[in-house]
Amino acid sequence: EVPSRRLELFFRGGYAFAEENPDEARVIIAFIFGPDEEFKQRTYQAYEPLFNLLIDDILKAGADQGEFKPVDPALGAAVLMSVYLGSCSQLERDNGIWLDPAQVTSLLLDGLRLRTDTS
Repeated sequence: EVPSRRLELFFRGGYAFAEENPDEARVIIAFIFGPDEEFKQRTYQAYEPLFNLLIDDILKAGADQGEFKPVDPALGAAVLMSVYLGSCSQLERDNGIWLDPAQVTSLLLDGLRLRTDTS
């Protein structure tokens, strides 16, 4: 898979987990954004494989293949995880996430900056 597609699958899988496990997702999100520092550290350790996936299989691979511009991998992974966790916190009462993974991915890939050059 190309890195941009892998990024979309990352969000799609995360949203599916939250929708299929709404109670667990709500507890995880509540604790991540809550005051319990020990739980946060344990959660960050549990999410380490996702950070590695973002860094190695998406960000670095995308830069190596010329699909993405090079970015600081740790910073890029932290931003993507923040978007992921923030998106999962949008789990509604019907256990659905109103954000579409393809739209989130498109916004991340395209960015917000208006391109004025024609190249």
